[in-house]
Amino acid sequence: MKPSIYNHHLNLDGRELIFNSLTNQFIFINQEIKSVLDCRDAFSSVTQTLLDKGFLVNDDVCEKNLVKSFFFTRKHSNRIYNLIINTTLECNLGCWYCYETHLRKSFLTLSLVDTILEHLKIKTTTEPFEVLELSFFGGEPMMNYRAIKKLLDGVKSLSDEFGYKVNLTFVTNGTFLHERYAELLKSFPTRFQITIDGDEDMHNSVRTYKSKITNEGSYKKIIDGLKLFNSVDAEFYFTIRINYDNRVLAKIDNLIEDLDFLNRKRTFISLHRIWQYSATKEDYANLFHAIERINNRNFIVNTFRLAQKFESCYADNYNHAVINYDGKVFKCTARDFTKENPEGILNSDGYIEWNTSKINHRLSAQIPQKCLDCSLLPCCPGICSQQLIEATDINSIECPFKDSISKENMILLNLKQKIIAKRNEAI
Repeated sequence: MKPSIYNHHLNLDGRELIFNSLTNQFIFINQEIKSVLDCRDAFSSVTQTLLDKGFLVNDDVCEKNLVKSFFFTRKHSNRIYNLIINTTLECNLGCWYCYETHLRKSFLTLSLVDTILEHLKIKTTTEPFEVLELSFFGGEPMMNYRAIKKLLDGVKSLSDEFGYKVNLTFVTNGTFLHERYAELLKSFPTRFQITIDGDEDMHNSVRTYKSKITNEGSYKKIIDGLKLFNSVDAEFYFTIRINYDNRVLAKIDNLIEDLDFLNRKRTFISLHRIWQYSATKEDYANLFHAIERINNRNFIVNTFRLAQKFESCYADNYNHAVINYDGKVFKCTARDFTKENPEGILNSDGYIEWNTSKINHRLSAQIPQKCLDCSLLPCCPGICSQQLIEATDINSIECPFKDSISKENMILLNLKQKIIAKRNEAI
């Protein structure tokens, strides 16, 4: 036996603990555990516990190869079909930092919904899956209620017929959280990623309505919608995305106060730096101070989150597609759908005709050597695969966490979120 290469020794308030990034396990160290880890003691129940939790591994195990195998299996697995639908590229808000190109009258038609349902039926019979992760993206996807309702009615019938589970996700600005959507969606476990950029004044100055038919900002409408959906007896989960600069972080307490009604068991706060804004060390200090204040209100923050299931970007996976409102098919959503060459097309029979050379190129992207050598690799969200396939030298791509946080602090931050989650579960 030998200690895992993915063990991280940490100090928490004077107590020594180990985190294993392969199994995502923590354990506090006492003298007995230390002796076993040093391989000085005979086999015991403590030895078996450390083996079970991954802190010890057998001598014949090559953990790096094991991790590469896990990533390969996840990338090519058929168990989950991840399907993203762009119901429209139109949006009712005009946020200055948005990278999407909004296109008026670009709505998914009901006839194309029928084709998508035929595609799902074909997929189910030719490449059966256990879970359909169905996401709605845009633009503002909830502007197209008719298409969403018809699609979900059809998905419900197909899932009942073929016996697969359906999970929904909406990436939305939150201004369409109405009763009719609450009624439509309550049959499905549904996660909403909703963007709120600071307190009411800051948010309303950034996320403004394109149409000036009302002087009311979008903030109050989003908060009222969240209150409605939070009260519904359904599996609704919320990720509140906050795109921040220092002005937003300075007033974070006002926003968290307005979100106090949200169920802590079903809510995550996700902080993302506005991509046009270059951060300094002082800015990162402000970020960590904001995270601490959010945690003090018992909200879990998933910024710098360490994954638990060899996760990476959905676009890396074979069993994934983004179907645009016009039937063009992509892998990545962080692209301009009006200009980018598609990676496939959904034909009228319900089959996706992939550009196989593009797909093979994406699926063959390798893990950079610097990542293979990193002790956080098994639980790292990873480098964007779009960067990997576009880079002339993949090893020239810098770690996304290089300048922002140390490994030790990232692990301790994640441990704190686990503690908050357990505390919330006990309430």
